[in-house]
Amino acid sequence: GKYDIAIPIFEALVVLNQENAYDSQTLGALYLQLNNPTKALHFFDKALQIEGEHAPTLINVAKALFMLGKKEEGLRLAEILKNEPDFIISNTAKALILAYS
Repeated sequence: GKYDIAIPIFEALVVLNQENAYDSQTLGALYLQLNNPTKALHFFDKALQIEGEHAPTLINVAKALFMLGKKEEGLRLAEILKNEPDFIISNTAKALILAYS
């Protein structure tokens, strides 16, 4: 919950190490928590450019899409992620589908 401390740290990390998907994904997740899905998507895109099909990042992308009112895009992504072997990802995707269908 210390976003005012975490965000500047992760913003610096993203600049210092531009090939680290974790830092971009985490910064995106922080912005998602602060109800800023547009800024969150920017950092999720950066993370996905580095690490491709990273399921935790993709589930956050789906959440951001729903927050932006892009229901169909969010549902398409959640439908894909509901088959993930990681139960946290698949269960979250299924919950998003139930909530937004």
